[in-house]
Amino acid sequence: MPLDLPDTCRYSPEERRLADLFAERIRRLGQTEAEAGADIGYSAGSVSTLLGGKTNSPAHILRAIKKLLTAEHRRAATVQQPEWVETDLVRRIYGYCRGRRDGGQMGYICGAPGVGRTQALQHIAAENDDAHVISVPAGVTPMRLLKAIAAAVRLHVGEKATRLELRDELIAKLKGTPGGLLIIDEADRMALDVADTARDLWDESGCGQVWSGTNRLLSYLDRHTDSLAGQVRRRLRDVLYLPGLDDGELAVILAQYPDWPDDLRDYAVARARGNTARLCVAVHAARTVVGGRVPSRRNLEDAFLAIESQARQPNK
Repeated sequence: MPLDLPDTCRYSPEERRLADLFAERIRRLGQTEAEAGADIGYSAGSVSTLLGGKTNSPAHILRAIKKLLTAEHRRAATVQQPEWVETDLVRRIYGYCRGRRDGGQMGYICGAPGVGRTQALQHIAAENDDAHVISVPAGVTPMRLLKAIAAAVRLHVGEKATRLELRDELIAKLKGTPGGLLIIDEADRMALDVADTARDLWDESGCGQVWSGTNRLLSYLDRHTDSLAGQVRRRLRDVLYLPGLDDGELAVILAQYPDWPDDLRDYAVARARGNTARLCVAVHAARTVVGGRVPSRRNLEDAFLAIESQARQPNK
């Protein structure tokens, strides 16, 4: 939040911006003015005068502030996301995908957002040359789905290829990949005609398929068993339903930070509520604030609050 500077303040726009950034840093780190002043080599009184808009010539202190903020920004850019951790849930995803690949079957991995499905599927594709993953874009059409799959399997087609021509070339390509696996993430975004397009590829090629998403698409398919939806649902066969990560598995992710005190890790696990995405985003944000060092409880609280506030914002 910008400083509420008095009307008599004569700071330039750039000086106001730096003062605002410094005030935000103080709030974010939960510092006193004395602690903030020590970071730039000035007294608490100098900081108070600056933030109150009462410094006649703020250039000297603002140079120190700019130097500090620039150095912290560079350090923050080096902060890495929490490392990939193979949890029990991830191993279940791996095993399920191997089963669909080896049996040339179709299947569906169903779970709430944030439990780690997408990352696990991307790792499977990265580690296996015969596994390919696509993420279904919003508003996808059958032709757009076919083009996305063609790009994933490195099939080059002419710009003027028709949908039928592209379908036939894809079938030939997938048939030539014995033991292959096509992974379709964000499957909920597929309307019935798009889902049937993917089903047709499996029927004709025999290449294993794993769809991944929430329960929305499955519920629709289950409610319309006597239509085309029912045919698609019967191809999917056994569904892997994933629970949220339990606290023990989230603690495994945080074990990569052995210098964190136990109470800080316990707080992060509890606040994540079984959602690995929420945990990793908050941890990265909190560590970034302190340049990769051990964050404070306040840093983590602010990071989780920011995530929750963003989740409450209406979609535009």
